[in-house]
Amino acid sequence: MKKLLIGLFSLGITALATAQTVPDEQFKTIELSEVNILALNSTYINKVIDKHAAQPVQSLERKAAAFNILVSDIYSKEFDSYEVKFENEKGRITATYDIDGEIMRSYEKFKDVKLPRSVAESIGEKYPGWAIVNTTYLVNYRLNKDLSREYKVFLEKDKEKKMVKTDEIGNFL
Repeated sequence: MKKLLIGLFSLGITALATAQTVPDEQFKTIELSEVNILALNSTYINKVIDKHAAQPVQSLERKAAAFNILVSDIYSKEFDSYEVKFENEKGRITATYDIDGEIMRSYEKFKDVKLPRSVAESIGEKYPGWAIVNTTYLVNYRLNKDLSREYKVFLEKDKEKKMVKTDEIGNFL
């Protein structure tokens, strides 16, 4: 048994030692033309996407950022800007692109999205016993301006109803 194991071990080492070698003449050098990486709408994506926001929100924001108006059938250098609407099951984004394809501004509205933990905890602390009935998440983006994010949360307790507003980290507005 010992000789069999040593034999198999030796055979395995030998097989690895003579593993596929390829002669150098089989490799060819190919020169590639210059590659330009275009980070279109990186300003938008870096400012707008909140990693704590609900997945449908992030997904639609990424879709708006990735959209390239320059290769669209409607693109023409005759127009200075283009308004494009994106929708999913939770909301919509209306984005305005300039002639170079950069997002100049966007208005985003999402309904009944999951609240970030910080927002839910803030509401729970300030309004104990209240139930969250529905939510609205609003984002206003303008290139080179401050970004506005707001959650409108509709609460209910017994027969009383209330609407509160918070920012993305749970500060009441």
